[in-house]
Amino acid sequence: AFGEVHAETVADGWAETWRQFHQGVSVGPLWIGPPWLEAPGDAVPVVIDPGRAFGTGSHETTRLCAELLLDLPRGAFLDVGCGSGVLAIAAARLGFSPVAALDVDPDAIHVFEPFVDVSHCRCDTEEASPAKVMIVWPVELVSNENSEGRSRIV
Repeated sequence: AFGEVHAETVADGWAETWRQFHQGVSVGPLWIGPPWLEAPGDAVPVVIDPGRAFGTGSHETTRLCAELLLDLPRGAFLDVGCGSGVLAIAAARLGFSPVAALDVDPDAIHVFEPFVDVSHCRCDTEEASPAKVMIVWPVELVSNENSEGRSRIV
């Protein structure tokens, strides 16, 4: 039913080879990149080594979200499904506070937490069940009302 199966030996060093494809990207004043590369001297570094978590900062949607952060008024930031934490760290580096990041994947949280320190910022991180995320999200919206008393979703 599945046709012919073919297998090949994987080359030595495969676990590190992927790093050559992970390059830094600039978004406004931010440089989002891995710890084995150095940020340009005038950039605000957001250091991410995704490991087994999702998110390097190079995907178009991540870059677009980071660009959106540049123009938003500073305030509280909640990253639900944070993956590697690139957007939460970017928000903290841009002056958003408090910043919280949630993910249901324990690997994501373990990958993310060390890079909060490396990026010299503060983010609260937590592994969360889907039920907890559904409870936290509306509470966060209500607690961040703007001056006209309306919650903003971006």
